[in-house]
Amino acid sequence: MIKSGKTALFLILLTLACFYATAQQSVSFFGIESSDADVNMLSMTEDLFYKQLSDMNVSVKDRRNEKSSLEQKNQSDSFFEEIDSDYVFYAEIKKLPDSRWLCNINMRNQSKKATRTFSREYDSYYKILMESKSTLKNILSDLMEDKSVSESAKPAIKNTAQATTDSIAGSWAGEDSISKIVIMRGGRGFIVFKNGATMNISVQIQKQDDGNSHFVISQTSSPNASFFPDIDRRLAMEAAVSAEPIEWNLIMNADGILEGTKKTLVQQGDSVKPTTVPAKWTKPN
Repeated sequence: MIKSGKTALFLILLTLACFYATAQQSVSFFGIESSDADVNMLSMTEDLFYKQLSDMNVSVKDRRNEKSSLEQKNQSDSFFEEIDSDYVFYAEIKKLPDSRWLCNINMRNQSKKATRTFSREYDSYYKILMESKSTLKNILSDLMEDKSVSESAKPAIKNTAQATTDSIAGSWAGEDSISKIVIMRGGRGFIVFKNGATMNISVQIQKQDDGNSHFVISQTSSPNASFFPDIDRRLAMEAAVSAEPIEWNLIMNADGILEGTKKTLVQQGDSVKPTTVPAKWTKPN
């Protein structure tokens, strides 16, 4: 009986040891604050950071709906006292006077009552969204583990300084409403929407100060309400008449994916307004 009792006690202790060794750490996710970024772009950026945290084998509590200010988080320890997570994530994005963008990522260690911050400047907002998944994951991991976060760990971008329109010729897949994108040699192409509409496009190269070439893909077809399938048909027909041509500004990343922004129209309630949203094109498998 004594031997049996010792064995049972050993198994219990072993189980508890394994539990605590594998217990997930928790992160309260308070999202990103910005008075400069477009609402849609900001939402996409928050979702990007949230997904990266969720993929790190940690328990993420989404607390974006809780009202709090950046000033509260930065200046008062009392804000964090009722938070029962191991870490607290919050970030800020703001536009600088020279039109560059600054992203500050904050990770607070609750047990140490200390906040670590990683800051990086970007030439344009969409480059924040282009941050490679591996780089972003490493930044978040290093902040949580109190490791040094190197500014040199920047996303790998293909050297597109010598890019031509022919270099992206072929078929691509794009947004949910698009069935097929075809870019032909010579800088022309077309987009087939899932609703059956076809848009002719032109492709141009724009050299940027960062040494890379951006692909600017522009609508050349006449206005068409069907190019805005996410907008109520009546509103789309009214807005399409005077709408600026849809335009994508994309750069190829190290994985051969075209990422950037799209200038288009979006519906807000009973009205339609021009805006810029994130865009990504990939080669079909």
